[in-house]
Amino acid sequence: MKATYPTEVEQLVQAVSHSNGHSTANLRQNIMTYARQLTEKEPVQLEVPAHLKTFVNKVALNPYKIIDADIGTLQKAGVSEDEIFEITISAALGASLVRLERGLSVLQGTTPCV
Repeated sequence: MKATYPTEVEQLVQAVSHSNGHSTANLRQNIMTYARQLTEKEPVQLEVPAHLKTFVNKVALNPYKIIDADIGTLQKAGVSEDEIFEITISAALGASLVRLERGLSVLQGTTPCV
């Protein structure tokens, strides 16, 4: 489900997915989509690079489990701190949009509160 977001949320999505960064816009867009699919428990249609997959999965599904070693693993794989930040934001945003949409649908009465 793709909701119509408030202007500020749309601006955030555009900034994260299309602006210049240390990682490519295409990678950030793929990570957002991948995290959405994980969160929605849908079959994953997009894959992320293997060296990012475990980290992106944690950010999307279990962010409280992220530890310093996860960051260290990415750094050892050659991922810069700026790229790690952008990857983290992309995955968190993709997952959070699913949760926002669910909450809005409950408030609007289009989905029953279970």
